[in-house]
Amino acid sequence: MMRQGLGPIVGGLLLAAFAGPGIGNTQGQRVVASDPQCAAAPRSHASITSLLEAPPLATPPATTGGETLERGVPASEVERQAMRTLVGEWLACQNEGKLFSSWALFSDPYLYRLISRQPPISEALYDDWSTPQPVDPVTATLLEISGERRLDDGRLGATVRISYVSIPMPKEFFFYFVEQGEALLIDSILGEISFSVP
Repeated sequence: MMRQGLGPIVGGLLLAAFAGPGIGNTQGQRVVASDPQCAAAPRSHASITSLLEAPPLATPPATTGGETLERGVPASEVERQAMRTLVGEWLACQNEGKLFSSWALFSDPYLYRLISRQPPISEALYDDWSTPQPVDPVTATLLEISGERRLDDGRLGATVRISYVSIPMPKEFFFYFVEQGEALLIDSILGEISFSVP
């Protein structure tokens, strides 16, 4: 069943059927472990409402400033593993239809940018969307992550390659990550993902 109610909003970040060209490939690719799980606790309706009522400080925009990739220094092995784990879990949440769990893996500024121009989510709609709607067969598969680096602005970044069943060729994106307390969160995605409700 299709979820209705907000039109174009974040939700199915795994939908890229109308995507354009991807970001160029890089060296040092690492195959991602299979079978990631979605263990993130979902964002509550109260936390989403509070986010919209008190906008967080903006983070730098997703741009390479004309370069092929963001400048930075190679990430440590611990940082690389954290990025791989986070992207795998985010995609697992998408495939398992756990919308608000996937939102929990975004930083507040990034999620705010994605949903602030849309109608607010009512409690009834939140309750409806809280019911997982897994995709079968799995719509998107994380293939590999490469170029993991510590960026000049302090964030982490990596090129992420994803395969979609609706697209003949895999797509590549540049993910930005920010450390919040002890957690690593997705802070922006540079590429051609379509932000539509599944």
